[in-house]
This record gives sequence, structure tokens and C-alpha cells, in this order.
Amino acid sequence: CQATVDSSETLAHDLRTCDDGDTLTITVNGSINRKWQTVEVPSGVNGATINNSGDLLSSQNTSSGIQAVSSTNLTINNYADAIIRSGGKAINGTTATNLTIVNEGIIKAYLQGKSAWKDQAIKLTGDTTSVTNQTTGTIGGRQKVVKSEASNFTLNNLGTIDANTVNFTGNKSWMNGTGKWAVHGSGTSAILTNSGTITAEDIYAVWLEGTSAEVTNTNTGTITAANSALHLEGASAILTNSGDITVTNQKAIVLDADAQKITNESGGTIQGGASGWDTDDLLAILISANATNLTLENSGTITSGTNTIKTVSTGMTLTNYSGGTISAQVDGSGEKAIFVDGDNNTIENYGTISGAGNSNSINVDTGITGTNIIL
Repeated sequence: CQATVDSSETLAHDLRTCDDGDTLTITVNGSINRKWQTVEVPSGVNGATINNSGDLLSSQNTSSGIQAVSSTNLTINNYADAIIRSGGKAINGTTATNLTIVNEGIIKAYLQGKSAWKDQAIKLTGDTTSVTNQTTGTIGGRQKVVKSEASNFTLNNLGTIDANTVNFTGNKSWMNGTGKWAVHGSGTSAILTNSGTITAEDIYAVWLEGTSAEVTNTNTGTITAANSALHLEGASAILTNSGDITVTNQKAIVLDADAQKITNESGGTIQGGASGWDTDDLLAILISANATNLTLENSGTITSGTNTIKTVSTGMTLTNYSGGTISAQVDGSGEKAIFVDGDNNTIENYGTISGAGNSNSINVDTGITGTNIIL
């Protein structure tokens, strides 16, 4: 694939197969439009580079746009206004090692002829992979839009990562589901930094399963879904939020493993439910029984209609610092801002914990022991 593809080439629709050190350049007027994959980087190929300023389209719904299975040290640059599309995976990096993807344009998985999203715009399973989505970049699909099973996976998003089916206005029955898992990581030591927008039409804008994941949502970052915007399922995960993590229904954040640490900084917002506020707007943070020995520190805003923070775990330490607000917005005797349904948890408050009207600020369920509240 050591070549430059532009509009004048008579072989523009041939498969490009890369070798060690090759550089494939698609100019702003260039395109590779095929039924099957447009570019192949075979197993064992080392150090190839793909620079795309044009249009790569693989229309077959079981094919990949760029096939990079078991490659090494591959770099893919998708520049502003450039497009990589496929009816299957736009970029398939299965077992690729040291794969680097930088996107300023559009990478999406969709079904040709239906204008609808498909699954896995980017799939990664090899070690040490990196995806940077710049401010002009969009990565889109239906489910598991960026899917990584790789260890040491790094995702830096400054643009938009979107799991949805809303662009398709016809009968959606063939789609077998709605937009879920905009980012799905199952390998260890995943690092996600979000300064842009990550959104899911349905559930799981971000779902990280592996241990020692680190998520930083900056003050320009938004992670949003209808339900369960951020799900951390691996032990020792760390979340630092100074942006917005929100859902329109319930469970903005779900914590589901031991020794996780959550810090909501000043200016950060974690919100469960839409601001119309009723009892279906709940659970800004749900702490499951698996999330033992959790540390939760708040200096920002955590709010929902009711059950704003619910824990059924043990060994949680929740500290609400000066300037921090934890609030329930629905007025009612059975509603609460913090609901403790697990033993041996500590709540320390230097800020504001409040329930609306007759609702409770803190409710400890019957039979729960070892709760330590410091006001």
C-alpha cells in the first residue's frame, strides 16, 4: 500500500495491502470504495501508516473498512472532513499491538443503503492501543462503538462518541436494539480522558469492566445516556469528574467492584433524571453490594429526584466537603438524598446534604448496623 490515492487513479477501488513501513495516503479528493475491506494490514506487518484525508467505504455488513488483525505499530490518521465507514467494523484492530488511531473526521459503522448505525466502529483487542478523537472528530455506531478488550488501552476524547439509532427513521425491528455502550472496555488498566461528549441513546455511554481503570471527565466533558451513563465494574477503578455525568432516567453512575475511588470536584455535576423531577428520576450514584471499601468524595453537585446516592455495599467512606451538595428534589416522606442499605458505612459532611420538603437527607434502612454519620 505504499501509494497515494487521489481521484485520478484508475485503480482507486482496489484493495490496498500494506507491508512493513508502508505509508498509504488518501488525498482530500481520493476514495477507496469497495464491497469488502478497503485496506488490509496483514498479521505481523510492522510500522505501517495510513493517512486519510478522503473517503474509505466498505459497504458489506460483515466486512471491515481497515483490517489490521495482528499488526504491530500501525498508525491511522483520519484527518478533518475525512471519512472511514463500514457496514461492519470501520477499523478492526483485533490482536493488533501498539495501534494508534487519531481521528479528526468521521469514523462510523453503518449499514449501506439504510443510513443507520451498526456495531463497533472501532474494535481493539491487542495490548497497548491508543485512540485520540480530536475536537472535530466523530466516532459513531449503534452498540459498543469503541470496543476494547486490550490491556493498557488509552482513549482521549475531545470530540463526539455516539451510540444511537436516531438517524434511521424507518422500521428499526431489524436492528435488534438501540444505541448502547458508546465506549466498552474489558481489558485491564484502561485510561479514559473525556473533554468532549460521549453519549448513548439507551444505556452505558461508558462501561469499563477491567481492573484499575481510570476515568477523567474534565470540566468540558459530558457523559450522558438515558440510563447508566457510566458503569465501573472493575476493582480499583478511579473516577475524577469536573464535568457533567447525567442520565434522563436513572443511574448516572453504577459502581460494582471493590476499592473504587470516586471524586466529584468543584464544578462537577452527577445527575440522575431529568430536571422535571419525579420519583422515576433517581440514583445519581448506585453503589452495589460488590462495591466494598469504596471512597466517594464530593465537592461539586450530586442530585436526582430521590435516592440520589444509594449504597448496599459495606465499608464505604463518603465525604461531602465544603461547597459540596448532595440533594433529592422530590418532596415526600419516603424519599431521601442518601439511602444506606449496607453495613459499616461512614458519611462525613462539611457541605450540604438535603431532601426536598418532607423527604429525608439521610435514611438508614431497618436492620443496618455500623453506620457512622459525622456532621
